[in-house]
Amino acid sequence: KLFVLFMESGDSECAPVVARWLADPENPQLLAALTAASPLPASQLSRLPVRALPLLAGVPLRFCDPPPAVRSALLLLGASHCLSPPPLVEELLWRERCPVVMRIVGQRVAIALPARPEQWATLALPVYHRWAAGILAEALDIDASAVVQVNSVLINWLLQLQQAARPACLYLHGASPAIKVQLRQLRIDQLLSVL
Repeated sequence: KLFVLFMESGDSECAPVVARWLADPENPQLLAALTAASPLPASQLSRLPVRALPLLAGVPLRFCDPPPAVRSALLLLGASHCLSPPPLVEELLWRERCPVVMRIVGQRVAIALPARPEQWATLALPVYHRWAAGILAEALDIDASAVVQVNSVLINWLLQLQQAARPACLYLHGASPAIKVQLRQLRIDQLLSVL
């Protein structure tokens, strides 16, 4: 895949380093070059490859003023130390109170839904779907095995997450037969794969 990063005109010397790293984030030499150029202006950075985020653990790299989707992704997927300016108290609370458990598995994001609908109320906050627009991932795998019923908040979140994650695919795993029937009745199975 070709990753394109538009940097502000005054930061054109950083653009080639960032573009090379985005194309090959596992390359330690490129990450070292990127770190040497840090802090990096990132206001025009549209998406980060999800496979790159775990590699940023402990790396003194800073992305300055990334767009809201990229900032949300860095915050919720464990790379908040790369944010410049640092996370606000409110943003740290979003991460702390995130109603789903997310982890990166290769080029995918695994998401575990909580069982009780009252835990889903915060899913209505934009940050909990906006992050998916800040990453490039092969797929988002949503574990619905604990879910016993669906409500409008969950359905809305699934729809917004699916839209934000494009072109990544969404897969809903482990749903009970009753939940699958509900999702089919709402035609959600036409927008994401219910397995």
